[in-house]
Amino acid sequence: MYTVYYINNVCNCGNMKSFQTCKEDGTPFGYLLVPDEGPIVEQEKLSKILCFIKYVGILAGVSNILLNNMSVEGNKIVFSSENDNSEELIKILNMCDKKLTEFVIVPQVVNPQLNPIRHRPLYFGLTEDNKSIEVRYTTFGEFNSIDIAISELHCQYPGATEFNVN
Repeated sequence: MYTVYYINNVCNCGNMKSFQTCKEDGTPFGYLLVPDEGPIVEQEKLSKILCFIKYVGILAGVSNILLNNMSVEGNKIVFSSENDNSEELIKILNMCDKKLTEFVIVPQVVNPQLNPIRHRPLYFGLTEDNKSIEVRYTTFGEFNSIDIAISELHCQYPGATEFNVN
C-alpha cells in the first residue's frame, strides 16, 4: 500500500503536477513507469489528440495527403490509404514523441535535494498489425488525468483544436 501526494505546480503551462509516492510509514520511493503498458486512450480523447498530431504534423512537414487520411476508429488512429505507410508511420510516431510527449511530463519527487524523476505518461506506438497508432496514458493521481494532459497540449499548441488539414 502506498499514498500519492500532490507536490506543486512545476510545468510550463501549470497543468501537470509533481507528485511523491510514500510507503505506509511515510518513506518516499520511486515509481517505475512503463508507458506502453498504460491504458489505451478512449475514442473521445483520442479524437482530441489527433488534432494535435495533425497540427504538429503540418508544422513538421508531414504530407497533407497522409494527415487527411488519418482518423480515429475505435481506440486507435487509422489510415484510410491502401498504400503501405509504414515508413511515414514511424516518422509520425517519432514526431509525436518529440513534439507531444515532451510537453506532458509528470515530475516525481523522491528526494527534495535531487532532481525529480520526469515521467512521460503519454505513449504513441504501433498496433499489433503495424498499420495503426495506439495511444496510451498512465494517470498519476486524480490531478494528472488525460484531460489535464490534453489541456497541457492545448497550452503548447493553442491553434490545434481549430485546425483542419485540407
